[in-house]
Amino acid sequence: RADPARSFLNTLFLNADPYNAKHGAETVVSFLRDAGKRIDTEFADAPEMAILLRSTIASALLRLDQPKPAYELYLRNINQSKALYGAQAPEVGEGLSNLARASEDSGDIDAARKQYEQAYSILKDAGDDYARGRVSVMTGLGGMALRRSDYADAEHWSELVLRERMAREGPRSPDIAMDLQNLANDAMYQEHFAKALSLAQRAHAMLEQVLGPGHPRSIYVDNTLGIAQLYMGHCADAVATITNALAVARRNLPPGAHMLGSVLGNLGRAQACAGDIAAGIANLRQALAIASAAHDLNIGTIELRLGTIELQAHDPEAGKILAASRKDLSATSSRFQDAKANLLWADAAYGDALVADGKAAEGENLAREARARIQAYKDSESSTLAEIGLLLADILSRESDTMQ
Repeated sequence: RADPARSFLNTLFLNADPYNAKHGAETVVSFLRDAGKRIDTEFADAPEMAILLRSTIASALLRLDQPKPAYELYLRNINQSKALYGAQAPEVGEGLSNLARASEDSGDIDAARKQYEQAYSILKDAGDDYARGRVSVMTGLGGMALRRSDYADAEHWSELVLRERMAREGPRSPDIAMDLQNLANDAMYQEHFAKALSLAQRAHAMLEQVLGPGHPRSIYVDNTLGIAQLYMGHCADAVATITNALAVARRNLPPGAHMLGSVLGNLGRAQACAGDIAAGIANLRQALAIASAAHDLNIGTIELRLGTIELQAHDPEAGKILAASRKDLSATSSRFQDAKANLLWADAAYGDALVADGKAAEGENLAREARARIQAYKDSESSTLAEIGLLLADILSRESDTMQ
């Protein structure tokens, strides 16, 4: 069984070599897609090996940002697994999990959620042999919860993942450290900042114990820890933590990586909090450049962070950046609850910029309307409501100074 698979993969890689390929202009993606089509005929008498090879090729296609051909291969696997093992077999559940990832990467979020749910219904009682697949599905369901801003549900799935992992790996492992980091993010989304800080500190300590300082995973853990420190008002600690994360990111990530932009943006926020406004603006502008090049859906939030700090610095660019933020957040506000709240925050910040530009009545009205609207669905301790309150206070202070 192994020899035909080895021969198949050797041929695949040989053909993918641009020096040996007959058609040098063809890409690795083309060879992978062609190989996926050949599996049905070349492994007609070895269906288990066909499923394994399709999964390998589909996973590579996903990494190459080719979700549609990957989806086709995963769908073929599901149909073949049903024929081999039955519709409710764990192998089908694992296939549905893979299919969900391809659907998610294709942008079909509704289909991805249904596929993850179907996969979980099969794998939840499948036993220890399928624990890894079960963790993958629960992680996917947590991601679906985050997409619809259901942070309590996301936290539920993160807790289940942590429980499953600790049962298999003991109290400490690199993956458990990442699970703690995910729980810290879930707590942060719910504005439970002290809990988020405690979880992120545990994740940081565990990762250093099991992998040592400076491991690439520390980019993600320390980015989360730094944000938690920032929300708790520990600005200098946040700058130090995120500066370390940025150093590791620059050693391990390409210049245009999404995560590098995220770390730069959070460092900028921390620096502004610590009083270094100029450095904060510079790093947020770098983050914005990376997000713009990648057409990042979070670009409106980055513009909002940058614009509000530019307001503090009396930068004439603030109004333009905040206007762009309102436009970009409006485009995503129907899909993400966070974007809806941030849009109202951007309205208030833009109102402040209008007042600074001499349009006092228009700016104050915009900020007051934003505050009234966010009070309709945010509680009195919401940090976004507090940010809008500070902006309104700044507007009233500007108007008072003008009147004097």
